[in-house]
Amino acid sequence: VQDLGLKDKVIFRGFVESRNVLPQWDILAVPSVDGEGSSATIKEGMLVGLPVVTSDLPSNLEILHPNESGLSFYNRDHQGLAKCLEELLLDSDLAWKLIKGGQERVQSFTVRAMGQAYKDIYAHLLGK
Repeated sequence: VQDLGLKDKVIFRGFVESRNVLPQWDILAVPSVDGEGSSATIKEGMLVGLPVVTSDLPSNLEILHPNESGLSFYNRDHQGLAKCLEELLLDSDLAWKLIKGGQERVQSFTVRAMGQAYKDIYAHLLGK
């Protein structure tokens, strides 16, 4: 940050509760380059009403449906990331569409929804 002359524009705060900062943002970018589990960050962004942009890792795309609940770009494609961010900044209708889609999509990951999915699997396995 210092080498790029951004010292006055970037703050490293350490651990901060996401619920205290996410509502202040305009867009959530999750440019993960390596595999991770089911990203709580993506779900939290959707829940608080942020348009989400993420790399196309399979684990990210299990949560985010491109062009429905967020935007995605090819992993490690910084120009693709920049294009997605620019689209959202310039097209408020798209941003609102993705916010609505994200808030609907995140309902699939509530404790209640996940519990019901497990019940359905067990019922299926038991032939009920």
